[in-house]
Amino acid sequence: MNEKLKRPAGILVLQWNDEPVVAYRNLVVDVGLRKLASSALVLTQFGAGSGTTQPDYTDVELEDEIGKITGQSGGYPTLVGDILQNAFLVDTDELNGTWHEVGLFYEDDTLFARVLVTEREKSSADQVAVWYYVDLVN
Repeated sequence: MNEKLKRPAGILVLQWNDEPVVAYRNLVVDVGLRKLASSALVLTQFGAGSGTTQPDYTDVELEDEIGKITGQSGGYPTLVGDILQNAFLVDTDELNGTWHEVGLFYEDDTLFARVLVTEREKSSADQVAVWYYVDLVN
C-alpha cells in the first residue's frame, strides 16, 4: 500500500528583545517534506529575508534572503514525542535588515519551511529569540 505522507504542521515563535512573543503558522514546502521523509539530514539553520510573496508549497528558498544562522547547541533540534523543536538566538550582529519572511533549513541549505512575518527592521540594537515547533504527525 502506498500511503501519502502527511504534511507536518509547524509553528514559528519570535520574541524581539524583551517584547511579548508572536506566533506564526508556517508552511512546510514540498522539497522540505520530501527530504524529511528520505534523509538523515537535520534542520539546523534559521534564515531571514525581505521577500513579500506568499509562501507556496513549491518554494525552494527565501524570496530575498538576508542570511542564515545555525541554531543553539550546534543547531540540532530535539524531538519531544512527535514534536520537533529547535531554538535560535539571532544576536545583535546577525541578520540585520528588513525582515518580512523567515525560514527553517536543513544543514545542506535545503528549505524546509517558510512564513511571512510582520515586517520589522532588525538592527544591531535587537536580539531575536526564535523557536520552531513542527508536529510530525499533525
